Amino acid sequence: MDFEAFISSRISKLPFKRHLPIVNENFEDFCSNDYLGLARRFPFMDTDFIPSGSSGSRLISGNHPAAISFENYLSEFFTGFDVLTFTSGYMANLAAISSLVPRNALIFYDEKVHSSIKDAMRLSLGKKIPYPHQQLSTLEKKLKKFNTGIKFIVTESLFSMDGDFTDLEYLTFLSEKHRAYVILDEAHAFGIFGHCHRGMAEYFGLEEKIHVRIITFGKALGLVGAAIIGPKPLREFLVNHARTFIYTTALPPFIYHLLEKNLHYILENSDIHKRFQQNLELFYSIVPSHQPVKSPIFMFRPGKSNLQETAKKMQTHAWAVKAIFPPTVKPGEEAIRITLHSFNRPENVRNLAYFVKKQLHG
Repeated sequence: MDFEAFISSRISKLPFKRHLPIVNENFEDFCSNDYLGLARRFPFMDTDFIPSGSSGSRLISGNHPAAISFENYLSEFFTGFDVLTFTSGYMANLAAISSLVPRNALIFYDEKVHSSIKDAMRLSLGKKIPYPHQQLSTLEKKLKKFNTGIKFIVTESLFSMDGDFTDLEYLTFLSEKHRAYVILDEAHAFGIFGHCHRGMAEYFGLEEKIHVRIITFGKALGLVGAAIIGPKPLREFLVNHARTFIYTTALPPFIYHLLEKNLHYILENSDIHKRFQQNLELFYSIVPSHQPVKSPIFMFRPGKSNLQETAKKMQTHAWAVKAIFPPTVKPGEEAIRITLHSFNRPENVRNLAYFVKKQLHG
């Protein structure tokens, strides 16, 4: 079999084929992770005197002053926790888990964690122990059963394909009781939740009890990149052990400069968060939610047979939405993923909410 035939035969076995969509710019965005609209902003800086490329890894030639400046700024923002930046959230998760987890350590993880976390665990030398999504009582039973050695609990604060929040108060209680380290992915919470917008760990006042946090810059900050947040020894450890940091070309200096500008912008402009919260309040005043915190992610499940038809109907209203299929979600959990933003027009949020309510409840 030649190579093209080999690839084609594998494609033919896919239960669902992905395609690369182009979002209609005239549609109301209800599908992106650009929660605060910063990805839509034109750069408000003069880049003429900032290098366009980093020229190498941070350990060779890419440790530009802009990288150091942003990391110091981010460390100050996180009240003194140390920071190390990465080219993406995927790379940060690979770094945190594959380098931190030693041989034979136990990794307790929510079964619905992001694919980057699952890939990181495969690269680690630890033993993987899943627990059902958000079933912390089952996690506790497993922690009791496997109660020796080094233990890690890995989860997300806000799950991107469910839109639900982890009970971090109970989770940190379990971690202290069973002496387990917590690695928390805050990708979808950083920049929008918490009094200072540091994420759900800050929202619940638990920053000192979370050992490692991963944040990303492609969502609330509207750019690219990620960072691992933790105590000072963690940064030094990662610089020496994290392969996705050591062997990767650094982010370009102008990106670091823009990241610092964007973070400063959202901290100085409270209206952007006010509009974001108002849109959440408006949507959930129409579509009931039992969550104590209102989520910017709503998984709309009209039924598998109606999914594509419903998505197309929504697009006739000029709403940009995306149907999610396996393997991104489990079979039977297909959904239209709706995301809410600060820039969504209230009338569109209201109309969308009534459409969803009618489809769900008649």
